[in-house]
Amino acid sequence: MEDVIRQTAVSGAQEHRNRFPLLSSMSMAISPAVQAACRAHDADNALVLELVQQYFDVTSCWTLTDAAERGHLALVKTLGVTAPMGTAPEVLDYAAENGHLEVVQWLHEHRDEPCSLDAMDLAAANGHLEVVQWLHSHRDEGCTSDAMDLAATNGLLPVVRWLHQNREEGCTDAAMDDAAANGHLDVVKWLHSHRDEGCSKNALMDACYAGQSDVAKWLMQFRSEGSASAAIEAAAQGGHDQLVKWLVDHAFLRDSYTPPFLRISMYYEPEDDLSDSDSDSGEEDLVIMMAPCSLEDSEEVQSTLAVF
Repeated sequence: MEDVIRQTAVSGAQEHRNRFPLLSSMSMAISPAVQAACRAHDADNALVLELVQQYFDVTSCWTLTDAAERGHLALVKTLGVTAPMGTAPEVLDYAAENGHLEVVQWLHEHRDEPCSLDAMDLAAANGHLEVVQWLHSHRDEGCTSDAMDLAATNGLLPVVRWLHQNREEGCTDAAMDDAAANGHLDVVKWLHSHRDEGCSKNALMDACYAGQSDVAKWLMQFRSEGSASAAIEAAAQGGHDQLVKWLVDHAFLRDSYTPPFLRISMYYEPEDDLSDSDSDSGEEDLVIMMAPCSLEDSEEVQSTLAVF
């Protein structure tokens, strides 16, 4: 069918493929008369294609669930009339997950299949706030804490705010943990200021491992979860040398991160001495050695850090 569209559209082929996706499901060829009309009257291409889409029966190529997931409202209406009730239990979930509000509304009005908690959870996860709001007002299934957790994970602050203001499910510490890991500092700050769930040590560890420097630095200053040594190790494992150096310079300024003090020595060794690599590049790796020490050693620790 891709070849047919290329033959029938003169200057707007790609636009027509985007506007009429159902044509791609047809296995039949369009008649030469239609092709000639399209070639001769480019301005009428959209109308011709719309008529073709309207009158060719493509329902055998689709299920109701597939049509709803793709957002093909006209096809949903056709299949929704003929498909027995109960044969598409997840149809509304899929439409909501993919943000097809008109499809969700039509299914709600004309079909008896219930939706699940996934409908609002996944709509929130994908940032489809209008769908979330409509489900909140017109359906009773509700959502779980996954809705806010997943919205935070994906950096969707408007969705997080709306759920906070209008729903009671709340979130878990995974919201800040995963927002931190993905570098969504605005979400992390908002959760810190407006929610009580907080985060786990994974927030700092994962942010450091992923090299989310701004998030890691903020967490070091405003949250207490996670140890400095683990943060440095995570950043080093992720290969983020600049973040490692920042953590060494700043991680021990707060007592909550220094029970007990850590002895730190940093030195460089050639890469070939640290691995079995055959590389002769001479590149140097940052090596951090840490061992517990007593409070009496604090001056030595500070003098070691002062070198950097």
